[in-house]
Amino acid sequence: MAGPDTQELRNREAIRAVLQELKKRQKMLDANPAIDQELSGYLSVQKLLPELLSADSRESVNQAQKALYELQGRLDRVAAIHFSVRKVLRGLSRLEVLVKRDLADAGVIAQKTSKPQTEVVISLTVHELTMYQSRWGHMEKLCIAVQKHLTDARENLAVQMKLDHNWQWSQRRSV
Repeated sequence: MAGPDTQELRNREAIRAVLQELKKRQKMLDANPAIDQELSGYLSVQKLLPELLSADSRESVNQAQKALYELQGRLDRVAAIHFSVRKVLRGLSRLEVLVKRDLADAGVIAQKTSKPQTEVVISLTVHELTMYQSRWGHMEKLCIAVQKHLTDARENLAVQMKLDHNWQWSQRRSV
């Protein structure tokens, strides 16, 4: 016996409610390309860093301190974006649970249905949900990558400053 077709499933009450919710929140769910550009722009940190860091050069020290503040500001902004992305993903996850429950009630998926098979059924039934989850999942991965890049740059600069400071003190002691 063949199961219900996709259109029949989309007409079920819970799935219709999920589709209406997605349509109602479409503006919010459509990822803003400006955010992608902003995050990508945060990856270029080379211009911020001094070419040569030396405690003897007040200009390079000032530039390094300014770079640390700028990197921290960028990290704070990316963290705020990441928090918003995670809120959206949690909302989409809740909608996915409703779809799964409704598909289980319809007998389309069972408790023993594999996760990949369940994902295929959901993507065929409510492809809009799968599309939004994919887009926002990509945005979360981008936030994580940018945070890692900025954190690494900040830590490297801090280590360079500490090494230069230690070198300066060792030179003073040896004199």
